[in-house]
Amino acid sequence: INASSVFLFLMPLLFYVKKRYISWIGIVICMFFIFSAVKRGNIVASVGPLLLFCYAQIKRKKRVGSRLFIVLAVLAGLYLLYRFAISSAYFMNRFEDTLEGDSSGRDVIYGNAYQIWVNSSFFQFLFGHGFDATIKLIGKHAHSDWLELLVDYGVLGASIYLALFVSLALQLKHCRTFEDKCVLLGVLYIWFVKSVVSMAYFEPWMILLMISLGIMLGHSKKSFFALDSSK
Repeated sequence: INASSVFLFLMPLLFYVKKRYISWIGIVICMFFIFSAVKRGNIVASVGPLLLFCYAQIKRKKRVGSRLFIVLAVLAGLYLLYRFAISSAYFMNRFEDTLEGDSSGRDVIYGNAYQIWVNSSFFQFLFGHGFDATIKLIGKHAHSDWLELLVDYGVLGASIYLALFVSLALQLKHCRTFEDKCVLLGVLYIWFVKSVVSMAYFEPWMILLMISLGIMLGHSKKSFFALDSSK
């Protein structure tokens, strides 16, 4: 189940694949394994880059017929995913559990983590209880970056993490190409969703997401310095 994160984190990299048919094959493979694992957080996190990918493919085509073909292909793909989902007993069980409010115990974990932070001393409220404090205080990680940071490093830690997202979002105006902008939006969406419902900064496979981000930042810095040198 957790291995589906590999395919999720690879999705933004598909925007840089020059041969379109390879990128289409890549997105199909990624979505197949993400849905097969039925890890709900990863499924939600895949929606953003999937929509961006479809939009990018439509935008590249100038002819109305080509765009219509892509729309029909996407709808056919979504239908096949739907058929696959309803034919999987495991998927349907997880879906029904979600509708019934089964959060795999996350509601209890979130509540405990929040209570620890909000009832802390003033110093611990601001600076936290220290690294991995959730393990010591509630016996497991908070399964949310934001609650984990609030318990471990307080308001200061969560504020620094938020500043990271804000600084990356500001890089959108420095994106050199449409593909760079899609990659950055995809990375931000995946990272933020994972940070809310999972533990993104403890996830070892985040390194795959950072490859896409690194390529994009390299492009934007070149563009930025090129503008400076022309002044």
